[in-house]
Amino acid sequence: MSMNLNIEENMQNIFANLSIENMTKESLRLVKIKMKQLENQVKQEKAIAAAAVRENKRYKESERRRRKEEAVKGKKLAAVTRISLEYCRERLNNWRGDRIQQFNTAEKLYKKFRKTRNKTFAQILKAVPKSGKRIIAEIISLMWYNDCYNENKEQCIFKDLDPTKYVTPIHITGFNRNDCKNQLIEMRKLGFYSEAASSKKSSSQLLSDYAQKERLDEDERIRNAIVFIDEADYASGKNMKMEPWIKEWEGNAIFISATPEEVIAGYDLTTKLGDNYTIVKFKPSTSFKDKKWFYDNNLIFNPEPFTYVTNPKPLNFEDLSEEEKVKYKEEELDISDHGKNIILECQKEMEKYKNQVERRGDRKHGGRNTVMVRKVPNKSGTYSNMKYKLKRTTQMKTTNGIIHDKHITSDGIEHDIKYKMVFVDGSNEQAFELDNAEHWERECAYDCVLLLFVCNSASRSTELAQPKEEKGIKYKGAHHFLYAFHDERLLENTSNYNTIAQAIGRVNHYDLCGHPIKLYVCSLTCRIEAEIGTSWKLEKAKLPNISSRCNKRGSDSSSSDNEQYSHEPTNRSAYYNIDGKHTFEPKNSFNKDDIMCELFVDEKKAKNNMKDILKKAFPEKRFNVGFNKKHLKDGFYEGRQLGHNNVGKYKVYSCKNIFESRGDHSSGEARTKYKTHICYEDPKDPATIRYAICYPKSHLSVGVVESKSGD
Repeated sequence: MSMNLNIEENMQNIFANLSIENMTKESLRLVKIKMKQLENQVKQEKAIAAAAVRENKRYKESERRRRKEEAVKGKKLAAVTRISLEYCRERLNNWRGDRIQQFNTAEKLYKKFRKTRNKTFAQILKAVPKSGKRIIAEIISLMWYNDCYNENKEQCIFKDLDPTKYVTPIHITGFNRNDCKNQLIEMRKLGFYSEAASSKKSSSQLLSDYAQKERLDEDERIRNAIVFIDEADYASGKNMKMEPWIKEWEGNAIFISATPEEVIAGYDLTTKLGDNYTIVKFKPSTSFKDKKWFYDNNLIFNPEPFTYVTNPKPLNFEDLSEEEKVKYKEEELDISDHGKNIILECQKEMEKYKNQVERRGDRKHGGRNTVMVRKVPNKSGTYSNMKYKLKRTTQMKTTNGIIHDKHITSDGIEHDIKYKMVFVDGSNEQAFELDNAEHWERECAYDCVLLLFVCNSASRSTELAQPKEEKGIKYKGAHHFLYAFHDERLLENTSNYNTIAQAIGRVNHYDLCGHPIKLYVCSLTCRIEAEIGTSWKLEKAKLPNISSRCNKRGSDSSSSDNEQYSHEPTNRSAYYNIDGKHTFEPKNSFNKDDIMCELFVDEKKAKNNMKDILKKAFPEKRFNVGFNKKHLKDGFYEGRQLGHNNVGKYKVYSCKNIFESRGDHSSGEARTKYKTHICYEDPKDPATIRYAICYPKSHLSVGVVESKSGD
């Protein structure tokens, strides 16, 4: 019995083991099948997700193109508010009382317009930034409306007008920025069209729409139309946004600009109009605080870089080991000693006047805590990179948005400083409404220094918030909070005069006492703008660049009111002089034979040779030398095509192409004459790749040895 039981148990165990084994095999088989299914499912889901991303990308791109095309095709003049005669008379009376200087200048321009309306005529209104140029345009429009609709001709400047003669004026600009849109909306409420052209096509469309709406097919109506071209030195070159209004407009125009040199040169008005244009200079009241006031009150200081690289690459970087190169792999930025010193001074001023009521005589108080820093891209990288690197550097020092740091002054004393950073740019990350007084009062309510880093904002046309009263609440305005304004660009470093003048002009303001804002800006720009001293005219004559398309030539031989201009229409570059002679020069004032071109088979050798050349030419500077390999197509590296009409276009260059165009890629600026290119001995064979370096032959005299083959 016992034996039978043992046998039975053994057999059951055998069967059980077999069952478990079979079950294990089956389970493994099922698991493998399931895993394969899951793997296929994951692959399928990834493929679907990738396809969705691609489709979404294609959709966004097609929508972007569609919106762009619709904006171009469908850009129509926005509706204007039809004002009443009572409203017109009320505003004219207000301006006559409050802004008599603007009123008198507007009357002068208006009378000239009416007297010259039977021929194409242009007037150029020159006025320093923020002095109230748009008010002048408004007053002219109101005068025109009043003369046409007011039956009491004793209240009119010109008595021969009636409603049938009225043509709605238009205010047009090529400066299209989000922070300026509110100004356009406000101007439309005053009874005339106001638009910003986004492209040459949209500009042409606006002109066509204006002509259609105002029935300008009749010569008489064209002569009665008043066109205000604001920020007239912007987008003023050949094939640029405002060209349709220059070439095609046959009526009168009033060009408005703080820097009108390019208006004449870039538009080539002498060719189109001959002597049928005049320059009118606007002089504001004594309550206007311009650069002369800042200069007289010792508020202008030399700027230095506000940020610096904490881990700059040494000159022997290429010779370092891979381990040593790691710490230089990603550039680190921080606030410079110059910037920290401004923060410390602001901090001390805040503490000094903390409990002091703002005095009318000096405008000093503890709430002046804001430092506006204009930060533009440089050789250290783009603005977005700068923003990212600054945030990363200060992350460990930040508590509740406030950065706590140390600063050692020149006397060796260590100080605690605290500040908050706000970035004002095209992103929606942190919006700051520069033209909103209420917003300034809310955002500047800190007991620490507020750094406003601005990029592509607060330049020309931008209005910093003015004091206002709304629903019984008084708001102080932007200038009340500004302690300092910083822009490190200098004319001596080939920056353009009109660019700097427009940017730093945002601090100009109307105030009986004036706001003591410290300006860390180019002092030469300030002297020229405010015509300070006896040498400003000569200093202006020596400037290499008035703008990107306008260079000054000649000597100080005549007054600023009688400057003569010339224009080079072939390449967007305009030159003018003040000696009465028109000169026509190419943008590059050097001969191609002055440019050395060397070819190398070895990329590293080409880089090292170029570094040696740059070190000897600019010993105080550091350069990153490389070859553009961003555009690879069919095994060839493509280079950017030359010429304004080829923006965004690339092609394969032969060695012969580079040699023949070795001077064309350069500009008149010193450093831009040094270039690197990828080219091919045979543009059909990628194996014949060569590395070309181009530089002025003049540097052969400082020890650079001319290579014959470069191999």
